[in-house]
Amino acid sequence: MEELAFPAWARWRLWWALLLGASLLAFALWARELWSLLLGVLLLGAFALHFRRTGYAVALEPEGLRYEGRFYPRGALKGVRLDPLLGRLRLDFGGDGLPLPLGLPGWDEVLAHLGVGWREVEGLEDYLLGQRGRVWFLGSLYPPREAEGVHAWALGVYRRHFRRIYGALALAGAAVAKAAKGRVEGATVAVGKEVVVMEAVAVEAEVLMDQILLQQETAVQAAQAL
Repeated sequence: MEELAFPAWARWRLWWALLLGASLLAFALWARELWSLLLGVLLLGAFALHFRRTGYAVALEPEGLRYEGRFYPRGALKGVRLDPLLGRLRLDFGGDGLPLPLGLPGWDEVLAHLGVGWREVEGLEDYLLGQRGRVWFLGSLYPPREAEGVHAWALGVYRRHFRRIYGALALAGAAVAKAAKGRVEGATVAVGKEVVVMEAVAVEAEVLMDQILLQQETAVQAAQAL
């Protein structure tokens, strides 16, 4: 019996929301600040929803699926429907609907186990090809098996570019801090230099974003070719 589930790193992706939310709640209790309380609750709620969503696990058994202790026989499957708003599929077992999130690694294996090709699901292929890089980069969607190579390549490209963008933003932040601190004689000249640096950073960031969009279009074309 094979079980498909989200990896541990995906479940704890929003660890920062848990840490920051708890810190804000502690500050709210100490300082009695309403904004800190509301923001802390919002962050903790986001972490709880994500943690619950990625707690999904389904077992592939010889005659069907088992989800949360309940068995769904292969022969009882009536149809598969796409739910684009929630990014998942709905498996209809004659009145009993089983959700199948498209962010689950191996969701296409679940369909194949039930005798359904993922391309046979109405609107699914167009939905996947129409999604932009952010949802793939954040792990909200996972590609079918034949596109895993393209996905891994595109993910590496995104990560490299975003590391450079974050570095550029850090440089811009340091430039602003230096400019704000240098309120002494000759500050005008210093600020002028920092403005030039920030403009150069902005140009570099714009070029990087153009490269990301180009790489994304290439990945989509490669996925379509598959």
